[in-house]
Amino acid sequence: MIDAARKISRNLAIDLAVGWHGTKNSNILFNLADGTRGVVTTRTATTDKHAALTERLSRTRFLLISSGGYDTLHHINFWYEFCLQVDPALIVVVSSYRLYRRILKQQPGMNVVYINKSRQFEWFVGHAPGLVACLYPDSGGRSVNFLRFGQYRHIFLGHGDSEKAANCNKFFRSFDAVWVAGQAQIDRFINSGINFASLEFKIVGRPLTRPLIHNDATTRHGKFLYLPTWGGITCEQDYSSVGLLEGSLPELARLTERCGVVKYHPFTKDHPTSIGQTGAPQANDEDSATDAPKHDIQIVERHVASTRVMADVDFLIADVSSVVSDFLITGRPIFLYLPDNGTIRRASSSVPMHQYCYVFSTPAQLRTLVEQVIVNGDDYLHDSRQAARNYFVDIERTRNHEFERALQALT
Repeated sequence: MIDAARKISRNLAIDLAVGWHGTKNSNILFNLADGTRGVVTTRTATTDKHAALTERLSRTRFLLISSGGYDTLHHINFWYEFCLQVDPALIVVVSSYRLYRRILKQQPGMNVVYINKSRQFEWFVGHAPGLVACLYPDSGGRSVNFLRFGQYRHIFLGHGDSEKAANCNKFFRSFDAVWVAGQAQIDRFINSGINFASLEFKIVGRPLTRPLIHNDATTRHGKFLYLPTWGGITCEQDYSSVGLLEGSLPELARLTERCGVVKYHPFTKDHPTSIGQTGAPQANDEDSATDAPKHDIQIVERHVASTRVMADVDFLIADVSSVVSDFLITGRPIFLYLPDNGTIRRASSSVPMHQYCYVFSTPAQLRTLVEQVIVNGDDYLHDSRQAARNYFVDIERTRNHEFERALQALT
């Protein structure tokens, strides 16, 4: 009873702060890197809290806008530091209260604002006279709250280029531009048959993969990496191998005489068959994976960036997702799961996946390929994999900070 009362009290406090229950309050919650934190009621007289936020807004040139929920912090982190280098007054805008609270707890040095009502958005942009562009790391429906303001550039950044169908659909016509890692993503739009004539495409590389560019593909690390994606929200976008391959990983570890490192997609936490719920050892971050016993299976915390665990592994097992393009930069073998059920839809580039990945649909096929390529050393896709690298992630633009240059050019 006491716990229930505490929960009701906590929820009521949240509702009052955010302005729910149909009140006329139009509250904006904010946290600034200098430690200033508060609630701005947009229909009341100016206060010190107003002043702190409006002063920051007066210098802001870019907004990084996420319409995702609690588990989408990684979408923001893909871009935050790189955007901040160009605009020190950058503000992250979220419309999920749970995500806002998570940022306050885990990354209190982030400039972040929580707003979720139409009039709040109007007040917000009205106090940002120098705002140039809105940047979107995801494409949820709540993006429309900013897309309706036609005086700004609306640029979709995404959180990774891949052949997932969600990466290419008519919703993207809402944006002014789509910035991509390489030519492959542009070809996916072209090959879709959808008219994207209104969109401007710009290749800016993949900033998060810069540490992988000079990676030595010949060094043996004694580990392999398994990066499954989540199951999607529709059957045609269920690319996940979770539930199919976990039982095969210990056998592959023994076969290849390597430790298996597993990092689940942040959205797979509730999957009943995940290794992390069946007793496998858990790691807090990517560094603890280095201490795993030989031939063991080690779980890396699901919110760690995938690129941070790619540098010191010998091969990747993955599903259709952006980790495939990112790992291509290392030059090492990729074993790709493609469901063989006839219902999966993909946004295809002009280079088929089987030309640079070892494609399989069953654990038995995976074992056969791993034995041939890794154990017996017959890496027959090596040359075509090297040729595909720059098509999917433009290496030179990544290395030369093209993303930051492109942002700077907008100011």
